[in-house]
Amino acid sequence: MNAVMAEKLSNIEWLGQQMRAKTANYEISTKDTNLEPVTWEDRCGAIASIDDQATKAYCEILVWGDYRDNTMAYSILHRHLAATLYQALAKDVQRIRFDLKSFAFKVAKMALFLNLRSAGGFKSEDKLRFFGINEMKMRTYREHYAYLENMADIMLSDMRDEIDFYADIYRKNLRKA
Repeated sequence: MNAVMAEKLSNIEWLGQQMRAKTANYEISTKDTNLEPVTWEDRCGAIASIDDQATKAYCEILVWGDYRDNTMAYSILHRHLAATLYQALAKDVQRIRFDLKSFAFKVAKMALFLNLRSAGGFKSEDKLRFFGINEMKMRTYREHYAYLENMADIMLSDMRDEIDFYADIYRKNLRKA
């Protein structure tokens, strides 16, 4: 791939470029310039430069495409989202009729699952049933707690922007060196 094509890649695409499994390429290629090519170690360095652990975990999930919920990165991100949602719930809810931590954990799992898989075809009732949110009726969720889903989506979007920022800085520093 030449330098012009590398410039057109988004930062997340650039991070994942040599990080996934691929087929062997036995063609002889020559470098366009006499510069050292960017290796997968450099891309790992870009991921390591991210300060926040939850953002780093989200980056790992996006780069390697491993959306299973039994990985360490997924667990870190899920727990971070759930803790933030729980803090918002604890401030807003006056009368507690159910376990807020469990509810926040379920909503975080739902938001993360739907965000990673772009599964927008669920009806609201089906989403709640699928993720085991049975603490309340659908109407109550929609009127009083649906903002938690939006909050998680905004947090994930902000994390994606932060990943893009750190990767962009890392790429610029690689070009300078």
